[in-house]
Amino acid sequence: MSALLAAATPWRARLSKTVALPEFWAATATGLGVIAVLLPLWWTLPGFVWALLLIVLGGGYLALLPSWVRGALRQQRLDAVAAGGADAADAAWQELVAASVDRGTGIAETDTVRVAATKLAREHSLDESGRAGLRVLVGEVERSWYGASASTPSELPAALDQVLASLAVNAPMSLRAKLFPRSAMPTR
Repeated sequence: MSALLAAATPWRARLSKTVALPEFWAATATGLGVIAVLLPLWWTLPGFVWALLLIVLGGGYLALLPSWVRGALRQQRLDAVAAGGADAADAAWQELVAASVDRGTGIAETDTVRVAATKLAREHSLDESGRAGLRVLVGEVERSWYGASASTPSELPAALDQVLASLAVNAPMSLRAKLFPRSAMPTR
């Protein structure tokens, strides 16, 4: 029984991080507020108005779902990078690739880390600070993937922050890309 409980713990931890998004709770509060204001008028409003209201609120939730999923994945990866450990470099690389995909530049699975980093720097016009952070990040990813021991220095979170800040300045995302991030959408 304790083995079953231990196996379920990571799932519960992921679920609590996924649902605890501020945007999710703000949208829920707004929807419930609209319903609470209109609820005393239930006998005066026709049924189609209630159906329309539920369709609009449900559609709003569905429209925001990809951005909530992307935000949860991003936060999970950033927490792993901040915690350090053996998987920190991999989490940083996954977040960087996802940020690039959201901006329209995909990385082929056959690309090496250095080839992918060169492509990222070129396609997104990273500034010098972003390129410096990318060099540190690439070195740590290669060390963790191909080295004998995976050591993650404390400079990895700062390097990832430099690259992500450079991406935000030099390759800003459109509203559509923010609402429907490609990295969170199902692939064909």
